[in-house]
Amino acid sequence: MAAAASRGGVLQLYHERLGRQNLQHVLNVLKRYGISVTAEEKELCEACAYGKQPRKTFGIRSDRPNAAGELINADVCGPMSIASLGGARYFVVFKDDYSKFRRVFFLKHKWEVAEKLKQFLAEAETAGHRVVALRADNGTEFDNVRVQNILATTGVTFFSSIPFTPEQNGCSKRENRTLVECARTMLEAKELPKFLWAEAVATAAYIYNLTGQTPEKGKSPYELWYNRSAPRIDHLRVFGTKAFVYVPQQQR
Repeated sequence: MAAAASRGGVLQLYHERLGRQNLQHVLNVLKRYGISVTAEEKELCEACAYGKQPRKTFGIRSDRPNAAGELINADVCGPMSIASLGGARYFVVFKDDYSKFRRVFFLKHKWEVAEKLKQFLAEAETAGHRVVALRADNGTEFDNVRVQNILATTGVTFFSSIPFTPEQNGCSKRENRTLVECARTMLEAKELPKFLWAEAVATAAYIYNLTGQTPEKGKSPYELWYNRSAPRIDHLRVFGTKAFVYVPQQQR
Protein backbone atom coordinates (compact mmCIF):
# COMPACT_ATOMS: atom_id res chain seq x y z
CA MET A 1 0.00 0.00 0.00
CA ALA A 2 1.40 3.41 -0.92
CA ALA A 3 0.29 6.75 0.50
CA ALA A 4 -0.06 9.88 -1.56
CA ALA A 5 2.53 12.56 -0.81
CA SER A 6 1.62 15.45 1.44
CA ARG A 7 2.38 19.07 0.64
CA GLY A 8 4.20 21.49 2.90
CA GLY A 9 7.51 21.62 4.74
CA VAL A 10 8.99 18.93 6.94
CA LEU A 11 7.86 20.61 10.16
CA GLN A 12 4.27 21.01 9.01
CA LEU A 13 4.24 17.47 7.62
CA TYR A 14 5.31 15.95 10.94
CA HIS A 15 3.00 18.29 12.86
CA GLU A 16 0.20 16.56 10.93
CA ARG A 17 1.69 13.06 11.13
CA LEU A 18 2.17 13.32 14.90
CA GLY A 19 -1.45 14.17 15.56
CA ARG A 20 -0.90 17.94 15.44
CA GLN A 21 0.96 18.11 18.74
CA ASN A 22 2.51 21.44 19.73
CA LEU A 23 5.37 22.58 17.51
CA GLN A 24 8.13 22.61 20.11
CA HIS A 25 7.40 19.02 21.05
CA VAL A 26 7.35 18.00 17.38
CA LEU A 27 10.76 19.65 16.94
CA ASN A 28 12.10 17.72 19.94
CA VAL A 29 10.80 14.44 18.53
CA LEU A 30 12.36 15.11 15.13
CA LYS A 31 15.68 15.93 16.77
CA ARG A 32 15.55 12.65 18.73
CA TYR A 33 15.12 10.71 15.48
CA GLY A 34 17.76 12.69 13.60
CA ILE A 35 15.30 14.30 11.19
CA SER A 36 16.58 17.72 10.14
CA VAL A 37 14.22 20.68 9.83
CA THR A 38 15.00 23.89 8.01
CA ALA A 39 13.82 27.21 9.40
CA GLU A 40 10.23 27.62 8.30
CA GLU A 41 7.24 29.58 9.44
CA LYS A 42 4.15 27.66 10.48
CA GLU A 43 0.83 29.04 9.32
CA LEU A 44 -2.27 28.91 11.48
CA CYS A 45 -3.48 25.31 11.57
CA GLU A 46 -7.24 25.58 11.05
CA ALA A 47 -7.84 21.98 12.15
CA CYS A 48 -6.12 22.71 15.48
CA ALA A 49 -8.19 25.86 15.91
CA TYR A 50 -11.43 23.92 15.38
CA GLY A 51 -10.45 20.76 17.21
CA LYS A 52 -8.71 22.15 20.29
CA GLN A 53 -9.78 24.76 22.81
CA PRO A 54 -7.64 25.92 25.77
CA ARG A 55 -8.78 25.00 29.26
CA LYS A 56 -7.59 25.87 32.71
CA THR A 57 -5.31 23.16 34.08
CA PHE A 58 -5.07 21.76 37.59
CA GLY A 59 -2.03 21.93 39.86
CA ILE A 60 0.94 19.59 39.46
CA ARG A 61 1.00 16.49 41.66
CA SER A 62 4.08 15.66 43.68
CA ASP A 63 3.26 12.04 44.59
CA ARG A 64 4.49 10.47 41.37
CA PRO A 65 5.30 6.74 41.19
CA ASN A 66 8.88 5.66 40.48
CA ALA A 67 8.30 2.75 38.10
CA ALA A 68 5.91 1.50 35.45
CA GLY A 69 2.99 -0.49 36.82
CA GLU A 70 2.91 1.15 40.25
CA LEU A 71 -0.20 3.18 39.40
CA ILE A 72 -2.63 2.91 36.50
CA ASN A 73 -5.18 5.66 35.87
CA ALA A 74 -8.39 4.57 34.18
CA ASP A 75 -11.45 6.30 32.84
CA VAL A 76 -14.31 5.70 30.41
CA CYS A 77 -15.24 8.24 27.75
CA GLY A 78 -18.68 8.32 26.13
CA PRO A 79 -21.28 7.72 25.01
CA MET A 80 -20.38 9.17 21.64
CA SER A 81 -23.22 10.66 19.62
CA ILE A 82 -22.36 8.40 16.68
CA ALA A 83 -21.38 4.73 16.85
CA SER A 84 -17.95 3.88 15.48
CA LEU A 85 -17.33 1.80 12.38
CA GLY A 86 -17.20 -1.24 14.68
CA GLY A 87 -20.31 -0.26 16.64
CA ALA A 88 -18.58 1.19 19.72
CA ARG A 89 -19.95 4.18 21.62
CA TYR A 90 -17.40 4.29 24.45
CA PHE A 91 -13.70 3.81 25.02
CA VAL A 92 -11.75 3.08 28.17
CA VAL A 93 -8.17 4.21 28.69
CA PHE A 94 -5.69 2.58 31.05
CA LYS A 95 -2.71 4.92 31.43
CA ASP A 96 0.45 4.14 33.38
CA ASP A 97 1.21 7.09 35.63
CA TYR A 98 4.99 6.74 35.35
CA SER A 99 5.71 5.82 31.73
CA LYS A 100 2.63 7.65 30.36
CA PHE A 101 1.93 4.60 28.19
CA ARG A 102 -1.75 4.26 27.45
CA ARG A 103 -3.89 1.34 26.27
CA VAL A 104 -7.24 2.07 24.68
CA PHE A 105 -10.15 -0.35 24.34
CA PHE A 106 -13.39 0.41 22.49
CA LEU A 107 -16.71 -0.63 24.02
CA LYS A 108 -20.27 -1.07 22.86
CA HIS A 109 -21.44 -1.14 26.49
CA LYS A 110 -19.94 0.13 29.74
CA TRP A 111 -20.19 -3.28 31.37
CA GLU A 112 -17.43 -4.48 29.03
CA VAL A 113 -14.91 -2.57 31.17
CA ALA A 114 -14.35 -5.56 33.47
CA GLU A 115 -13.23 -7.82 30.61
CA LYS A 116 -10.97 -5.10 29.19
CA LEU A 117 -9.42 -4.56 32.63
CA LYS A 118 -8.64 -8.26 32.82
CA GLN A 119 -7.06 -8.13 29.36
CA PHE A 120 -4.99 -5.06 30.23
CA LEU A 121 -3.63 -6.63 33.43
CA ALA A 122 -2.57 -9.69 31.42
CA GLU A 123 -0.87 -7.49 28.82
CA ALA A 124 0.93 -5.54 31.55
CA GLU A 125 2.25 -8.77 33.04
CA THR A 126 3.50 -9.88 29.62
CA ALA A 127 5.32 -6.53 29.32
CA GLY A 128 7.02 -7.26 32.65
CA HIS A 129 4.90 -5.14 34.97
CA ARG A 130 2.83 -6.13 37.96
CA VAL A 131 0.12 -3.53 38.39
CA VAL A 132 0.10 -2.40 42.02
CA ALA A 133 -2.78 0.09 42.05
CA LEU A 134 -5.64 1.26 39.85
CA ARG A 135 -7.20 4.69 40.20
CA ALA A 136 -10.57 5.56 38.66
CA ASP A 137 -13.65 7.58 39.51
CA ASN A 138 -16.52 6.05 41.45
CA GLY A 139 -18.65 5.32 38.39
CA THR A 140 -20.48 1.99 38.25
CA GLU A 141 -18.23 0.77 35.44
CA PHE A 142 -15.44 0.36 38.03
CA ASP A 143 -17.31 0.25 41.33
CA ASN A 144 -19.01 -3.11 40.78
CA VAL A 145 -18.62 -6.75 41.81
CA ARG A 146 -17.01 -7.99 38.58
CA VAL A 147 -14.24 -5.37 38.58
CA GLN A 148 -13.64 -5.64 42.31
CA ASN A 149 -13.34 -9.44 42.03
CA ILE A 150 -10.73 -9.08 39.29
CA LEU A 151 -8.75 -6.60 41.39
CA ALA A 152 -8.97 -8.80 44.49
CA THR A 153 -7.83 -11.88 42.56
CA THR A 154 -4.84 -10.07 41.05
CA GLY A 155 -3.91 -8.21 44.23
CA VAL A 156 -4.43 -4.75 42.75
CA THR A 157 -5.36 -1.93 45.15
CA PHE A 158 -8.26 0.25 43.99
CA PHE A 159 -8.38 4.00 44.61
CA SER A 160 -11.65 5.78 43.89
CA SER A 161 -11.91 9.54 43.55
CA ILE A 162 -14.41 11.48 45.65
CA PRO A 163 -17.71 12.20 43.84
CA PHE A 164 -17.76 15.49 41.87
CA THR A 165 -13.99 15.85 42.31
CA PRO A 166 -12.52 14.98 38.87
CA GLU A 167 -9.23 16.65 39.86
CA GLN A 168 -8.41 13.55 41.91
CA ASN A 169 -8.38 11.52 38.71
CA GLY A 170 -7.10 14.39 36.62
CA CYS A 171 -4.58 12.29 34.69
CA SER A 172 -7.33 10.18 33.11
CA LYS A 173 -9.61 13.16 32.48
CA ARG A 174 -6.78 15.02 30.73
CA GLU A 175 -5.91 11.88 28.77
CA ASN A 176 -9.46 11.53 27.46
CA ARG A 177 -9.51 15.19 26.53
CA THR A 178 -6.14 14.89 24.76
CA LEU A 179 -7.17 11.84 22.74
CA VAL A 180 -10.60 13.23 21.82
CA GLU A 181 -9.17 16.61 20.78
CA CYS A 182 -6.45 14.95 18.71
CA ALA A 183 -8.99 12.64 17.05
CA ARG A 184 -11.42 15.49 16.38
CA THR A 185 -8.62 17.58 14.88
CA MET A 186 -7.47 14.79 12.56
CA LEU A 187 -11.03 14.12 11.38
CA GLU A 188 -11.64 17.83 10.84
CA ALA A 189 -8.40 18.30 8.89
CA LYS A 190 -9.38 15.71 6.27
CA GLU A 191 -13.15 16.28 6.46
CA LEU A 192 -13.68 12.64 7.38
CA PRO A 193 -16.99 11.16 8.62
CA LYS A 194 -17.49 11.14 12.37
CA PHE A 195 -18.06 7.38 12.52
CA LEU A 196 -14.27 7.02 12.11
CA TRP A 197 -13.75 8.48 15.60
CA ALA A 198 -12.48 5.17 17.04
CA GLU A 199 -9.84 4.82 14.32
CA ALA A 200 -8.76 8.40 15.03
CA VAL A 201 -8.58 7.82 18.80
CA ALA A 202 -6.56 4.61 18.29
CA THR A 203 -4.18 6.50 16.00
CA ALA A 204 -3.80 9.30 18.54
CA ALA A 205 -2.94 6.81 21.30
CA TYR A 206 -0.39 5.08 19.04
CA ILE A 207 1.27 8.39 18.16
CA TYR A 208 1.46 9.56 21.78
CA ASN A 209 2.91 6.22 22.88
CA LEU A 210 5.70 6.62 20.32
CA THR A 211 6.39 10.32 20.79
CA GLY A 212 4.88 11.50 24.09
CA GLN A 213 6.84 13.08 26.93
CA THR A 214 7.91 11.07 29.99
CA PRO A 215 9.85 11.63 33.24
CA GLU A 216 12.96 10.21 31.53
CA LYS A 217 14.20 12.73 28.98
CA GLY A 218 14.68 11.32 25.51
CA LYS A 219 12.55 8.23 26.14
CA SER A 220 9.03 7.66 24.91
CA PRO A 221 6.14 5.96 26.75
CA TYR A 222 6.64 2.94 24.47
CA GLU A 223 10.30 2.59 25.50
CA LEU A 224 9.58 2.85 29.23
CA TRP A 225 6.66 0.42 29.11
CA TYR A 226 8.23 -2.26 26.91
CA ASN A 227 11.85 -1.61 27.95
CA ARG A 228 13.03 -1.61 24.35
CA SER A 229 13.64 0.91 21.58
CA ALA A 230 10.56 2.40 20.00
CA PRO A 231 9.95 2.01 16.26
CA ARG A 232 11.12 4.92 14.16
CA ILE A 233 8.48 7.35 12.98
CA ASP A 234 9.23 7.08 9.26
CA HIS A 235 6.22 4.79 8.78
CA LEU A 236 3.74 7.37 10.08
CA ARG A 237 1.46 9.09 7.60
CA VAL A 238 -1.03 11.90 8.02
CA PHE A 239 -4.31 10.40 9.25
CA GLY A 240 -6.80 10.28 6.39
CA THR A 241 -4.18 10.41 3.62
CA LYS A 242 -5.36 8.87 0.37
CA ALA A 243 -3.69 5.48 -0.14
CA PHE A 244 -3.40 3.11 -3.06
CA VAL A 245 -3.49 -0.65 -2.49
CA TYR A 246 -1.68 -2.98 -4.87
CA VAL A 247 -3.78 -5.98 -5.88
CA PRO A 248 -1.78 -8.98 -7.17
CA GLN A 249 -2.50 -9.96 -10.77
CA GLN A 250 -3.92 -13.31 -9.65
CA GLN A 251 -6.59 -11.60 -7.52
CA ARG A 252 -7.77 -9.08 -10.08
